[in-house]
Amino acid sequence: MVAIYDIKTQAPISANFKELTEGYESLQAISFVASFSTIDKQLLPQFQQIQLILGKEDSATASRAVEVLSKPQQLAKQLGSFENETFLNRMLDESLQLRFTKDRLFHTKLYILRKGDHYRVMQGSMNLTDRAQNHNHEMLWVYDGTASDELVSHHLDLFQDLWDNESAEFLDRKIIPDIMGQGVDQIKYVLTNQLTDEIIEGSHGLKREEIQAVLEVEPETDVQYELETIAVETAKVSYTSAGVRKRTEPAKFREQIKQVMKVRVAEGEVIVDEIERHDDIWRYDTDRNEIVVFKDGESTGSVLSTDEVTKTDAEVFAKVIESYRANKFKDERASLMTGFLYLMTSPLIWRIREIFEEHRLNRENIPVFLVMMGQGLSGKSDALNRYFRPFVGAEGKAIDMSTDPNFSAFSGHQSQRRVKYIEGEIYQDKVVSPAFFDEVDPKLFDNPTAINMFKAIGNSRVGIHPAGIMVSNASMSGLKKELQKRIQYVSIVGDFLEEDDCPIDYQKLSTQITDRIYREVVSRLNDRLINVSEEDFKLLRKDYLSITREILRDIMDRHGIELDDDVWAGSDYIKERARSNWPTKILTADPSHILMMRSDSKTATITEHVFKPNTGYNKTGINEEMDAYANMLPRGVVLRRADNNLQVDIDRFDKAVGEPILRTIWEDRFRTDLTVDAVKRQQDATQETLAQVVQLLAEREAKPKKGLFGRIFGK
Repeated sequence: MVAIYDIKTQAPISANFKELTEGYESLQAISFVASFSTIDKQLLPQFQQIQLILGKEDSATASRAVEVLSKPQQLAKQLGSFENETFLNRMLDESLQLRFTKDRLFHTKLYILRKGDHYRVMQGSMNLTDRAQNHNHEMLWVYDGTASDELVSHHLDLFQDLWDNESAEFLDRKIIPDIMGQGVDQIKYVLTNQLTDEIIEGSHGLKREEIQAVLEVEPETDVQYELETIAVETAKVSYTSAGVRKRTEPAKFREQIKQVMKVRVAEGEVIVDEIERHDDIWRYDTDRNEIVVFKDGESTGSVLSTDEVTKTDAEVFAKVIESYRANKFKDERASLMTGFLYLMTSPLIWRIREIFEEHRLNRENIPVFLVMMGQGLSGKSDALNRYFRPFVGAEGKAIDMSTDPNFSAFSGHQSQRRVKYIEGEIYQDKVVSPAFFDEVDPKLFDNPTAINMFKAIGNSRVGIHPAGIMVSNASMSGLKKELQKRIQYVSIVGDFLEEDDCPIDYQKLSTQITDRIYREVVSRLNDRLINVSEEDFKLLRKDYLSITREILRDIMDRHGIELDDDVWAGSDYIKERARSNWPTKILTADPSHILMMRSDSKTATITEHVFKPNTGYNKTGINEEMDAYANMLPRGVVLRRADNNLQVDIDRFDKAVGEPILRTIWEDRFRTDLTVDAVKRQQDATQETLAQVVQLLAEREAKPKKGLFGRIFGK
C-alpha cells in the first residue's frame, strides 16, 4: 500500500500510482530498481516519452562493476523473454531512454510527469516494481505546478544534471537492429562482443578499484545472484589482481569471454578463418629493420629496391592521376593522390604510430584505415582494383564484401563476420602488406560493434601490423565523431564520362602499372623512419603523409614529370566534407529556415529546422546534426552558435563550400531592392559629380583673369 501526501494542499490523497500518472504524456524518473516487465507492460502504453535512470537493474547486485561485467547475461534474459518488439522499438526511436548508475549509486525515487505546461513531481520510497506499487508499505509526496514553480524547476534541473553527468548509457541503441527479433543466445552473443570491445579498449568506465572489488568476491554455491558469479569469472579472465587488463590477444580473449558467458551461437556461423585472405606479400624483419618480400607464403629473401623506377613508370603514374580529371565530370586528382600517398605509407603506418608514441603524442591520430567513400559508380572500386592493387604488386580483385556469400547481408551473424574478418586482417603480426576491402556496406560505419573495432584498433593496436584500404558508398555527412580521427577518408563522388568520351583508356592504363614506384617509396621511407631525425619528426607531426609526398615528388622530378601543386597538396577531409554536404543541405532546405536581412548583406542565420530533428541533442542542447555540420566549416565561418541556429559569414561560407550559395540566395531575395538601391546610388553619384563641376566652374569664374604676361610667368 502506497501512502500519498499532497504537499501543496497538505492533505493525503486516496489513489494508487497508476491513477496518479493517468493522463500525463511524458515521464522522467529515477528508480533504484525498475522491473523491465513494469516498464514494458505499464509505462510504455501510458507515456509517449520516457527517460528513466536506474539505480540498479532488477535482480542484480548494487555493484556497478557487476552490472557492467554481467550485462550480456542479464539483458539477454530480459530482452529475449519479451513477446513483442515494442520495448526495443521504443528504445530505437528514443521515446524510451534508459540510463543507469555510473560512479555513485542512485537510491533516489523521483518521478516527474508532464502534460503540456503542467507538471507533477513525486518523490518517496517507491520503486518502479509491481511489488512496490501493490504489496509493500511505501510513501510518496506529490506536488503539482508549472515549470516556473521553484520546486518543479529545481527537480527538473536536478534530474537533467543527473542524466547528463551522473549516469551511463544502459544500452547503445545502435546495437538494437542486431538483436531485434532474436532469441536469448543471439542477443547474448551480440552483447558479449560489445562487452569484449569495451574491456579491450577500457571504454566501460570502470575504475581499477571497482574491478578489484569484484575480483575479491569468492563465488559460492549459495550466491544470491547468478550475475555476481558471471561478473567474477569475467573479471578473472580479463584482469590481473591489480585491476589491469591482461595482455591476451583479442581473438583468444574473445573466446575466453564467450566461454564465461556460455554463448551457444554455432561457431561455424561466426568464424571466418575459412575465408580466403589477401596475399601476405610483405613482412617486416625486425632483426634487419627491412621489409622482406614473400611469395606463396615463403620468403624470397629479397628486400625492397630503390633504383628500378623508369621514366615510363613515372609517366604512367602521372597519367593515372590525370585520368581523375580528364575522364570525370569533376576534378578529383587531389583525392586520388591522397589515396596513393596513404597506400605508399601503409606498410609503415605502424612505425609512424610508434614514433608518435615515443614523442608522447597520441598514436590514434595516425589512422590505420583509409576509406574511399562516395556515391556509387564514381570510380572508387576501379581505383582500388585497377590502380591500387597492381601498384602494390597484388593480383586479382579485392574481396567484394557486398556480393561475397560470406557477407551476404549486413545483419545478425553477417555483420559480426565482417567485423571479425576485418579485425583478423589488421591483427596479423609483422605483416605490412595493406589489406583491401571492396564495397564495404555503409552500415558498417554505423554499427556499434564495428565502431568499437575501429576504436580499439586505433587506440590499442601496437606492434607491426598492416593498414586497411576500404571502398564504400557511405556518405561523408554521417561520419561518427569516434571515427573521424581514426580513419583517413577520401571523397570520390564525381561521375565518369561515357567510355567513348574518356580521353584516357583506363583499362589499358591499368595493365601498364608496376610496383616499382611503390617499392622505392616504401624503402626510402623505411630508411628515414628507422632513426627518425628531428626535422622528419616535425614533418610527420604536421602531416604524417609529408615524407611520403616528398619522396614521391623527388622520383617524379627525377624523371621530369610535373603535377599541379594543388594535386600534390592532396584532399583536405574537412574541406571535402563541407563541399560534399553543405550545398545539398542548403539547397534542399525550406527557404524560410534560412534567415537574412536586407540591411545586413554579410551574415545569414541557418535555423535548426534545416537539420534532422531526430538526431538528438548534445549536452549544451544543440541539435547534433547541426553541430556536426558546423564542425565541417573552417574557423571564422560560424560567427555564433545558439541552441536553435547558426549565424554564418555569407562570403566565408560560400568560399568554404566552393559555391556562391548563400550570396545567390541573398541577391535573389533582395534583387528588386538591389536594383533600386543601385539606381539611387548612381543618381546620388551623378548629382554629387554635377555639384562638384558646378562648384569648380564657379570658383574659376570668381578668380580674376590673368593677362598675357601673367599667363606666361605665372603672375
